[in-house]
Amino acid sequence: MAIVLLIRAMIMGSSINAPEDYSSTNPWRDLPTDPDVHETLKEILLIRDTLRDGMLPTSLPDDDYDIYSAMLRSLESRTDLTWLVVQETDIDKTIMAIANRGGYHSPIPQEPHGLHGRAKKLFDHWRTLDASKDKPNRWEAGFDTTHLPPLLTERALESNRNTKPAKLELTPAQKAKADAKYKAYRKRRDRSVSYLKSNPPKPMALVPVHAGSDLRRCTWGTVLSDGMIRVGRKMFGGKFAGNPMFKPVYRDLATERVPYDWVDPSQPVEEYSEQDHLREMDAFREEARIKKERTDKQAAYQKQLRAEERRLRGDKGEL
Repeated sequence: MAIVLLIRAMIMGSSINAPEDYSSTNPWRDLPTDPDVHETLKEILLIRDTLRDGMLPTSLPDDDYDIYSAMLRSLESRTDLTWLVVQETDIDKTIMAIANRGGYHSPIPQEPHGLHGRAKKLFDHWRTLDASKDKPNRWEAGFDTTHLPPLLTERALESNRNTKPAKLELTPAQKAKADAKYKAYRKRRDRSVSYLKSNPPKPMALVPVHAGSDLRRCTWGTVLSDGMIRVGRKMFGGKFAGNPMFKPVYRDLATERVPYDWVDPSQPVEEYSEQDHLREMDAFREEARIKKERTDKQAAYQKQLRAEERRLRGDKGEL
């Protein structure tokens, strides 16, 4: 079973004979300079947060489903999504969560525009692309430039009279919100990446490049003198570093280890007054209040949906 064969923090300690140098596979670098990439990031960050906050764990009856549908249509048909954009925004994880909603304990209503089914199709489409052998690794230049083929082609959109145009038109308020989200994202990212560029992270796991059973056995023979593969066997990271038969698996940026007091040396020191701090805290509290208010509404609505489900099943003893 391939299970086993994620070598986790056995990479943790120092190796016996070989140095652990993963700088050649460091996945963290500056973003491309192409302004179109940054415009795409802005839109996808807004789409991600709008769909996440609006549809997880459930949408509400008075929501603007047209906006959800327009944003989902944009994801289904846009041709400017690269693996880098998907990685940076985690939009695939949001769509996966939306696609996996439902069930007795977390019910959802009948949503218009076929939103739930469309999210499932989009997630399946991206998952198939992600599993392709042609997908570039995160440390390769192609990761930044390879565009994902859309789920819906331009021809398919034109041939379906019921399909609205895929171009997402943002209102001035939405554009301002997208700019704010992008600015906050860049502040977090640039600080962390400035550290990780010069302090390459260790991978959280290493996996065989080849998946076939015969090839896998041959692969493990390069690091196990006796060829015995078993759960819990201790390994040393130095045996894997630079071994072309294995490739590293890295964490997301949010979970990489960056010193709390790290300051990007290439950036000017920010002056941070008490008034700035108070404004930031007020904005944080207001955002938390709005989020809690919606979360409470969603919980109450799901409770109502569960009661209705029990009523329809005639399960009166649970009412």
